Amino acid sequence: MVWIPTRLLFLFNRKSLPVALLLIGILRGQGTGTVSGNVLDSQTGRPIPGVTIAIDGQSSDRNATDSDGKYTLKISPGNYTLRFSSPNYSSVDLTDVMVKAGEATDVSTLLNNKANVTTLDVVEKMGAIDAT
Repeated sequence: MVWIPTRLLFLFNRKSLPVALLLIGILRGQGTGTVSGNVLDSQTGRPIPGVTIAIDGQSSDRNATDSDGKYTLKISPGNYTLRFSSPNYSSVDLTDVMVKAGEATDVSTLLNNKANVTTLDVVEKMGAIDAT
């Protein structure tokens, strides 16, 4: 509920009060923007549940994908870096995510399964050359 000082109510007549309340509600809702999207496995295309989303390095249990790999965050306008991380997956950082007041921003991404990543260690041996 919107709190309005009683002094302000006397400034409006009965006809303009509903319009004023509507405007206050609209302006109040424009203080945040919405970031939403899907997080999918890069190999299978399947949604990944429980992916943690850190905003500028700050994470919370509430900032995670649901069972369908979807998420929605309401945050203040600004420019952010989002980090998507989950066990058994390589983390992904998305930089310069612009959030505008009253607008929705779609930020979807793919995560690589660590089990599907092949690492290769190269060992080089050098021997001494005999001088004759």
